[in-house]
Amino acid sequence: MNTFGDYIKQLRGDISIRQAAKDIGVSHTYLDSLEKGYDLRTNSKRSPSVMTVHKIAEHYNADFKQLCEMIITDIDD
Repeated sequence: MNTFGDYIKQLRGDISIRQAAKDIGVSHTYLDSLEKGYDLRTNSKRSPSVMTVHKIAEHYNADFKQLCEMIITDIDD
């Protein structure tokens, strides 16, 4: 399950992943791996840093703590 990734993808809506990544301040490949929950190159789980979560929360006007709880839930699964 990828609660965090599914949620930020939902928040992104119809905006392209490249545009969203540019606005957030991360690469589009990194944002894509966060939305998918894993790194395609290594096939390992992908979790963002606290700073990245903060950037995402600010960009989407989302609750930082809620995003962090989603990440913890995903790690525990």
